[in-house]
Amino acid sequence: MKKLSMGWLALPLLAGCFGGFDARQPAPDTFVLVAAGKPAEAPMVPVLAGTLTVRLPRVRGGWDNHELPVYLPDGRSDRLAGALWTSPVDDGVGTVMADTLRTRGAFAAVLRDTSPFMGKWTLELEVVEFGARYTRLGEAPRVAVVLTGVLGRAKDGAVLGTVEGNATLTATADTRTAIAAAFIEAVQGATTQVAVQAEQLALADR
Repeated sequence: MKKLSMGWLALPLLAGCFGGFDARQPAPDTFVLVAAGKPAEAPMVPVLAGTLTVRLPRVRGGWDNHELPVYLPDGRSDRLAGALWTSPVDDGVGTVMADTLRTRGAFAAVLRDTSPFMGKWTLELEVVEFGARYTRLGEAPRVAVVLTGVLGRAKDGAVLGTVEGNATLTATADTRTAIAAAFIEAVQGATTQVAVQAEQLALADR
């Protein structure tokens, strides 16, 4: 399989390109959910001495798989044919969340829940919305990613506060490349919002 990045060349238009995979067709293109680069305001040294554990997010709607979900103009859900994520949505979003927090640099360390160690704080997320919605077939869809969650203290399970990230944008074209890129950008936007809120809650708990 061919791995593509944000600099992919545009692929043919996708009008009507939905439904089950046909074995006679070429292998699907694979896409990777990746975090944004290090922000200019990232501190030179961590401002929080404790570590944070990012738990595997829950995904609503049954989309905790490798597919790119789309919603047709009549409200039906489908998947984007010929396109897959390299990892399931829950793991992909969790990876971007952890990497976003790491690149921001506020915590001494950011762990995944697969680590044998537990951080001082835990971040539990739910992917409330993750999809590309078509108003008309053949036109670029609007991609929405909505995350909600809580930041807790691992020691006693206390909930320190809630977090939310919401990013919506229209793909630049009705192509697999453009739609995947819109998903990536929306996930980056939503996870950055969550990261800022989590840092503020942890700072208040120092």
